[in-house]
Amino acid sequence: RTRVCADKMHLDGASYGTAVAATYGNMFHQRVGKMVINGNMPPNPFTLDFAEGQGMALTMTFAHLEMLCIQWTATPPCNWFQDQKTLNHVWKSLLDELRKGRLTAATEIVDSTGVNVTFPLSIGLLQGYVQEQMISAGFVPTGWAQPVLTIANLAGFRGDEAKQQQVRAILDRYCVLPSSPGKEAWSGVKTWSLYGTCVGQQSVGLSSSYHSKHLEGFGIAPFSKGVDGFINEATVLG
Repeated sequence: RTRVCADKMHLDGASYGTAVAATYGNMFHQRVGKMVINGNMPPNPFTLDFAEGQGMALTMTFAHLEMLCIQWTATPPCNWFQDQKTLNHVWKSLLDELRKGRLTAATEIVDSTGVNVTFPLSIGLLQGYVQEQMISAGFVPTGWAQPVLTIANLAGFRGDEAKQQQVRAILDRYCVLPSSPGKEAWSGVKTWSLYGTCVGQQSVGLSSSYHSKHLEGFGIAPFSKGVDGFINEATVLG
């Protein structure tokens, strides 16, 4: 609310958003204008239960990704990993690096010594990014390759430049304001780089489009509202 300079916010919460909207309304009722909650989530969410469930789901999904990769050890990018244990070790090492704030990208902000300030990638952002890539993995013959390539890039297998580009790609996915005609002052602004904070269209309640016909079976029309609910959950809980 303060970041968008609003005295009050109107909240429209659907599905997982009902818990977010109701919790915000309970905590900051004086800052709420109008509110609609449309879903079956509890108004006081058990965050730990959500986090544990999300963690278990991601662990199972990643295990499946490992199994797929082992079947294609001669095919890039799985050829960078000797076996299932190697990929798992690299993933755990990446999480450790993230906890220590070592995976960063340079911002446009310059400190007093003339050096560009860096912005750290978080576990939640990486989980959301990899999860988004894995959603279509079951519908594309080599869909599993993209999340594995992300991990390989962050691990430095393709060099420092590819590693930096991957960090920036993740931050650019979630920490950028939506493009809007006539709003040049903020349209497409990379908030992580310009302001040193992660604010994007998901974090202010908007939805990006997920351009994939492979999701039609889930009732998600292509070029419409995407799967940001899952991404938001991974990002927030992460």
